Amino acid sequence: DWNPAKGSNRDDLFKYSAYLFFFYLQQISTNYIPAIWNASTTPDPLQGIEAGLQSAGGTNLAERWPEFALRNWNTAPFDQYRQSDNIQVKAYEDSLDVKLNGLSEEYLEINGSAVDYLTAQYTHFYFVDDDVSYVSFINGEKYDVSQAVSTDGVSYYKPVDLAPEQTRGLNVQMLYKIAGQDWVHRDITDEATVIFCRDQLAGRLEEMVIIISNSDIIERNIPIEPIGELPLLYFSNVGCWKWRGEVKGVEDNCGVTTLTANVDWTRQLLPIVASPPGPLDEYAMLSTAVPFASAAGTFSWNVTGVCGDCTLSGDKTWPVSGFTGNLLMLYPGAFGGAYYRGIDLGGLSPGPFATASEHWVCPDDVFDDPQTFISVDADTEAPDNKLHLSADGKRITGTYDNGFGTTTTVNLTAVRE
Repeated sequence: DWNPAKGSNRDDLFKYSAYLFFFYLQQISTNYIPAIWNASTTPDPLQGIEAGLQSAGGTNLAERWPEFALRNWNTAPFDQYRQSDNIQVKAYEDSLDVKLNGLSEEYLEINGSAVDYLTAQYTHFYFVDDDVSYVSFINGEKYDVSQAVSTDGVSYYKPVDLAPEQTRGLNVQMLYKIAGQDWVHRDITDEATVIFCRDQLAGRLEEMVIIISNSDIIERNIPIEPIGELPLLYFSNVGCWKWRGEVKGVEDNCGVTTLTANVDWTRQLLPIVASPPGPLDEYAMLSTAVPFASAAGTFSWNVTGVCGDCTLSGDKTWPVSGFTGNLLMLYPGAFGGAYYRGIDLGGLSPGPFATASEHWVCPDDVFDDPQTFISVDADTEAPDNKLHLSADGKRITGTYDNGFGTTTTVNLTAVRE
C-alpha cells in the first residue's frame, strides 16, 4: 500500500510487503518457492528468482509480474488475497472522474507514468457523466504517441512503435466494468487505442482501471516512461450508437427527383474496439471515424416536373433492406483540423435492387421508363462544413449543395440505447 503521493519511504515499507510476491507464487504453484530457494546461490537475488521460476515451470517474471500486479489491486473479482488470507489493503490508485463539465470533449492523462522496475501503477476512472458517449484510451506507454495531421486534414493521435529495449518488461492491463455486467480483464499492452461507445448498453462503461507494470530486471536504473504523449483517456459527447431522423436528397435535373430516408443509421463497429498501431498515418480517417449504415425505416422516392416537352411523375416507398452502401461517417477521434466533429454522407439509395418506374407524357408518346437503381448523389465531405454537429454532440443538421444540381438536407438526432 505504498503511496508516493503521501511521501512514504519505499525502502522502509518494502521489507514489510516483499513477502507478498512469494505468497502469490505459492498460491499459483507449490513448485515455485523451492525452485527459487535452490537457485538462490546466485549473488543477484532477482536473477535467482528468475532462474527459479524458469526451472520450476517454464515461466518468468515477465509472465508472473503482471498477474501479481493485478492481484495487488485486491478488489472483487480480483481479490484472491482477501478471499484466501483476509488481506484488506490494496495497491494505491489514482482516482479520476470522467466528466465533460459542459465541454464537447476532454482528456485525462495518467500522470507519473515513469514505471520503475518491479513496480506497478494503478489509475481508476469513474464514468459519472451520461453526456460522455465516445471514449478512447490512448496507449502512450507502449507507443510514441504524437499529435499529427494527416494529408486529409485529420488531427489525430498517431502511435509509432518504439524499439523493443525501450519497453522491455512493460505490461498494460485494462479492467473495465460495463453497466449490469461483470468486470472484464484485458491485456492491452500491444493495443494503440481501445474505444468504447457508451451510447450502447454493451459499451456503457461505469469504471475502468489501467494497470501499468514493469517486470524488467536488466535496466534497473532506467524506468519505462512515455516518449511522446502520456497515456490518456480522450472522450467526447458525440453520439456513437444510432442516429434517427430524415435525410433528403433532391436532384433538379430534367424534372425534380426526391429521395427521402426516414431511417435509423446504426453504428457498424463493435461497442468496444481495440486497434493495433498499424500504418495509421495512411488511414487516419478510418482510425478516427465511426461508420453508420441505414438499418431500419423507409426510403421514399418521388419524381415530378417537366423535361423538355414532356412531363414526368412517379413515386415508390421501400423498407430498409440492410443495404450498407449508405454510409454516414462521424469523426469523434479527430481532435482538430478539417474533420474535427465532421460528418460525411456517402450516397443515398434504398439498395441495388430498388427499382421504380417514371411515367412520361410527351406530345407524341406516353410511356413508362423503368429505373433499375434508385439513388441520389448525396455525397458530402466533412471539410466543407456544410453539415453541422451540434455543440452537445447529439444533433446533425444542415444543407449541402454539391454544385451539380443535388441538394442534401439532414436532420438527425442521436439515440442512446
